[in-house]
Amino acid sequence: MIRISRFREFVKRFIPQHQRRRLSRIVQHLNRIFQRFTVGYVRWPQSLLVFDSSIELCGHEGLIDALKKAGAQCKERGQSILISSLSEIKKVSISLASEYPHAFDLEIFPEICMEVTRGVHNNGFATELITPDMVDTLQMRMLVSNILSTYRIAPRIYDVLRLRCGQSYYFALVIEHLEGGVPNVEKGLEFVSKIKRIIEREGLVVQRGVVDAALGLLPPNFGGKILEDASGNCYLVDCSDLTLKKYDKTMMDYLDSTRRLAQMSDSEIPRRPNFYYQSIPFLEPAGKRDMSSRVGFLEGMLERNGYVFDRSKVLDIGCNIGMFGAYMLHKGAGWYTGLDQPLVVDGGRRILYYGGYSRFDLIASNLLVDDVNCILPTHEFDLVLFLAMREHIGLPEWLPSLSYKFLLYEGHVTESIEESLEFLTQNLPNIRILEEAIWTERDSSCRPVVLCEGLDV
Repeated sequence: MIRISRFREFVKRFIPQHQRRRLSRIVQHLNRIFQRFTVGYVRWPQSLLVFDSSIELCGHEGLIDALKKAGAQCKERGQSILISSLSEIKKVSISLASEYPHAFDLEIFPEICMEVTRGVHNNGFATELITPDMVDTLQMRMLVSNILSTYRIAPRIYDVLRLRCGQSYYFALVIEHLEGGVPNVEKGLEFVSKIKRIIEREGLVVQRGVVDAALGLLPPNFGGKILEDASGNCYLVDCSDLTLKKYDKTMMDYLDSTRRLAQMSDSEIPRRPNFYYQSIPFLEPAGKRDMSSRVGFLEGMLERNGYVFDRSKVLDIGCNIGMFGAYMLHKGAGWYTGLDQPLVVDGGRRILYYGGYSRFDLIASNLLVDDVNCILPTHEFDLVLFLAMREHIGLPEWLPSLSYKFLLYEGHVTESIEESLEFLTQNLPNIRILEEAIWTERDSSCRPVVLCEGLDV
């Protein structure tokens, strides 16, 4: 620490202000190269959920007939079949209908089918994991639509999944449910102009032709791809002809532009480059908290006490940019909800989208004063993460009202195990302590970690 402080003092004293920033950027670039070769990137691809279907999967025409026979109303959309009502979705898969916390439509692609016995299929999915660099039609459509959803001009796509019946699988998209109709010509043309500007800004390109013609966005009905809701907002409901031109460059440029939202070092002192509080294993290994080793330690504690990741619902209080969500979704979680400051979650939401993640909510909240019960999509969770937050917000008043199976608590560096146990047992009477430990990593000193079981589930 003496050497580091002397170096920082030397930099402040002898290097001009403008040179410090330049030197910091150089160190940041060199550190990224060093991390790539010494630490390496870790892929945490989002797991691909599989749901049993009560409808026989037998080709496009056969599926239409099977849906009609089951009394499920559907709409043909090119090569896909759209089911818009929750009651109709239940006729296809009961378990699927209750999996997601938001209203959604189901778009099935009968032409994208896989036989279990062959292990391959005609669209390239030969794995049960979604990876962010798959240049696949459904995956790219999900990424593009979710990027545009940050502007509220396209629906979110919550998931790419598989429907299983017997020895066959169909792929499907879980899409945010929107209601409305075709806008008038004037409003539709104004919306097309807005889409063009955003597409250019985001580095998106049309796979063929110019935007309005190639996307079918021509008046008077705009190809049925623009919807106006009851509030007068317009949405591009089909982004299948758009793609991200330079995926890696766009992703890294965005990462650099948002670094200051969650940085944990002085940008003027090149002791270390600006870095996020949480490392991003699939993009940026450097961070104050090393997520790769951190999740390994916490995963062991959870698994020893019977926690099941598959289809679990997770709440992360003080989620930062949501890297615990990335890991939970990789391990098979059904839905992840993170809470933090507006600027941080806005940046984290886009980073997760670029990483190929979709089954999550990052919700902006002032955890000190907001009544979080009003903004949570659900109040029942399998796991609540309360990690290194007591120093900042104490114990939120709304936390005891939640229902959860497990609560994982991490204290501050100045906190002892005894203090953590006393704090938890006094403020959360309906818990049972399962395991306690001391954890240390990278720049962080020792911290107490306690796993609790919720007794009111």
